[in-house]
Amino acid sequence: MIAVDGILAPFSGGMIVSAYAYGTDEEITTAGAVMNSGTISDSGEMKGQPLMFYLSGKDIAAVRFSCKNQQINFGDWTEKRDEYGNAQNFTVAYGEDESEYYYLTISWVPNAIIRELTDNEDSTIAALPEEMRNDIIVMGITFENGKTTTKAITISLLDDGRFFASFDDYQISEEDTFINRPDSEAIGAAPVIEDNYKEADPNEPEQIVIPNSITFTGTIIDNVIESLVPIILVDVEENSGLSYDKVLFELTEEQKIGN
Repeated sequence: MIAVDGILAPFSGGMIVSAYAYGTDEEITTAGAVMNSGTISDSGEMKGQPLMFYLSGKDIAAVRFSCKNQQINFGDWTEKRDEYGNAQNFTVAYGEDESEYYYLTISWVPNAIIRELTDNEDSTIAALPEEMRNDIIVMGITFENGKTTTKAITISLLDDGRFFASFDDYQISEEDTFINRPDSEAIGAAPVIEDNYKEADPNEPEQIVIPNSITFTGTIIDNVIESLVPIILVDVEENSGLSYDKVLFELTEEQKIGN
């Protein structure tokens, strides 16, 4: 047995990847656990962050993330990589510096659930279809030595509004057509609010600008919200052409410095 262990170790040790909940550093295991970072109500009100996680391992070259039903965001606190917002498929370069992996965060965003509960007064969590209450994020992981492995986080919305998540190996099947969707484009330039957001009148709409994308009108109803990253909440005007009632924006570097 000792000899066998010694032979297997060099091949398996470098391909071990784990997932941890960001903020609590609780490992997301094959057995799964109820996430304590966020909940959602029957009215669609979300408190906290249902699931934000990071990967841990050695010599990860790149990870391709594919979310089946909802959306995911990718943030890099080291500011060395492209970031992705409200996407379903994208690829992230990791690199050999394992100390940076902790700062590469994936946020699962259940926008479809929120819209269903918010837009339909008679909707409840218990009445939602199973496909909407369950989701999976498949991760195709490539290591620096060229070897690959596939992992997945499965997520379920419980009747009480909490979320259950587990992390395990995954075998891609022909039915997993969502993995074949093309990668989304990176966010690019950070969203910007014209003028100084601190001086914004909560009763007067502001012009919200996403560079090279869209300009819409909204009212800043909270300058700063307690969060893992500094953000502001904008109440979108009805005639702005957006399908969202409210939008969160991360503060720009200039706004963070002035805060």
